[in-house]
Amino acid sequence: QGTCSTEPMVHGCMLCGTADTLDEPEGESLVNLHLAQRQHADALAVLAQAAAADRSWEFRRRDVVYTDYAPGPHYVIRIGYAAYEKEVRIAHWREDLSQWETGRWLPTIKCYKLEPHMWLTALADVETACEDEPRILQGTLCEFLGWDADDDAVLKVGSQTLTVFAADFSQFDRYWPL
Repeated sequence: QGTCSTEPMVHGCMLCGTADTLDEPEGESLVNLHLAQRQHADALAVLAQAAAADRSWEFRRRDVVYTDYAPGPHYVIRIGYAAYEKEVRIAHWREDLSQWETGRWLPTIKCYKLEPHMWLTALADVETACEDEPRILQGTLCEFLGWDADDDAVLKVGSQTLTVFAADFSQFDRYWPL
């Protein structure tokens, strides 16, 4: 009949010449597992390179920051080096930037850079830039969207997008959730 009686049987079928393959693990081969791990490592490397290239966390002169120490926005007016490494000199929004003694040094870890989609709260009632827009009341929660062409702040309050003059932006502080 031509059958190999020494070969294994599976579900009534004879497995001639395949006795070596019965000892391999079921599922993915080791080569496929290794390739999948390599692809995952390559993807992580790409993410790490993108994160390393992102410099948005670095402070620059004229960046707007908020601190734990004083309400309202502040400008970064100097970047520290040597003895002041990891510190920035900040001045309150309404301070005179032409005076060399303006501002104070703070560790960068205590400064929060103003970026789009940061939540702010109104410290007082604030008039908006357009007469037909409603006034923003004290305590109102706002989402910072960015700056317009005139360097005025663009905020989202509920479903409305409102513009606030840069001079009045000192009336907004970072929202500190409890």
